[in-house]
Amino acid sequence: MSEPLPDQAARDRFRDGWDRNFAVSANAGSGKTTAISERLAALALREGGAEQLRKTAVVTFARKAAAQIGQRARAVLARRLAEAGRTDLAPLDHLERAFFGTIHSFCLLLAQRHGQALGLNLNPAVIEGADMEEALWEEFLEQDAMQFAALAPAQIEAFLRHAPLDSIFGLARDLDRGTAARLRSAGPAATPPEPSGAALSMILAAKSQGKGAESLKHNQEQAEEWRRRFRAERGFLPLPKPQGTAANIGELYAAYLAPVKAWLADAGAALAGELALRYRAWRFDRGVQTYADQVEAALAVLQDAVTLERIRAEGWRVVLDEAQDTDPQQFAVLVEITRPPGAPLGTWPAGRGAGPRPGHFCMVGDGQQSIYSSRADVRNFQKHLEAFARGEGGERLTFDVTFRAPQAVIGLLNATLPAAFGPGREHNRGLPPADGAAGPRLQVDYEPLAAGPRNEPGAVAVLPVAPAAPRTKVEARLAAEVRQVAAWKESQ
Repeated sequence: MSEPLPDQAARDRFRDGWDRNFAVSANAGSGKTTAISERLAALALREGGAEQLRKTAVVTFARKAAAQIGQRARAVLARRLAEAGRTDLAPLDHLERAFFGTIHSFCLLLAQRHGQALGLNLNPAVIEGADMEEALWEEFLEQDAMQFAALAPAQIEAFLRHAPLDSIFGLARDLDRGTAARLRSAGPAATPPEPSGAALSMILAAKSQGKGAESLKHNQEQAEEWRRRFRAERGFLPLPKPQGTAANIGELYAAYLAPVKAWLADAGAALAGELALRYRAWRFDRGVQTYADQVEAALAVLQDAVTLERIRAEGWRVVLDEAQDTDPQQFAVLVEITRPPGAPLGTWPAGRGAGPRPGHFCMVGDGQQSIYSSRADVRNFQKHLEAFARGEGGERLTFDVTFRAPQAVIGLLNATLPAAFGPGREHNRGLPPADGAAGPRLQVDYEPLAAGPRNEPGAVAVLPVAPAAPRTKVEARLAAEVRQVAAWKESQ
């Protein structure tokens, strides 16, 4: 008989608690796919499981991952049937009724089934892959007239005086519809402000000796000349960059240009918002969709109150894998269809509205494995995890055991990473939202690991590496570290 795992109670509860919602924090190597497969197999074996599986969506981000969950679930179920001596294969047929796929394909399914009355394209050409999306964006840029109404002509001229128009393209390409509409309508002040006079005074009063004196003099003259040109001229005037680091010139320049940069950011955001909305309309006119469009189409369906209630009445049950990489819009689709009839949109977990109906929503993830930080803020995952921890919407479970790492490595990680991931480390925080405010914490707490019963003892060693001298180039620093590692290995 195998030794029970330290977290076996949590695993059993996740497998057998069909009428409960769970948010599982599961570390790397903890067997997340197996746990989801065990839950699905158990559901297929229970009375009434066939009907529930018909409206069960098992969603993740990659087709391959979704297929692996389906294959693993079938293997687990076949093993359970064999162990019970059952020759009736009906539970396997029940399992086939579930939806296994990506979040985007599930959103497309919802839009196709319910979007006709809303005028949505029910059979779009889906743009797959970065290369296709890049080609589509370039095609749009080539045909767009680049005429803008979000800003007055004088404001556009002021923006283009300091920044090229293509500086907004990266932002415009990735904006969702809601954010684009908000940015377009916000806009900047009527005219850009002057650079900070107080900061300029500090720049002109700065002192430096030795090699830094010459570059500091250049920086002082450049800052003063830039303000003169800002006031007296109308031609192209790119933002100045300081030379060197003498007298903390980088921070002084940042303070000097902060008012101008803030205005440019607001103006650029408004232009990017307008361009993003045009890009979206152009895609829809052509009958093509990106992955993000598929999610937006599903959200558009849910915005219709009658349609939303119809979908909720279908009784969907969602199992979300890799929840840490789910963005707010994707979460909204998956959560809203599982909430009770009549629950107002967007009132959970941020508000006090009811969470998903019991047994209708489970998510599994690990905030320390987030790989899509450019779009999926791990704080969104944490927000849902914390709601479950408070008992709002379900129950939080933790899978502590990892089957992947040797015992010695687990001990070292548990001893060193809590502090590295903690709130006291400056690199775990983002930029402050306002002067004097604390930066948002962008790192989740470290979850201590436990070794499985068959994990190897292993061994760890701490290799002392002498730090490189200040201002050493990256290539030279890496080469020095490699030489030290090689020397250490030879000495062992």
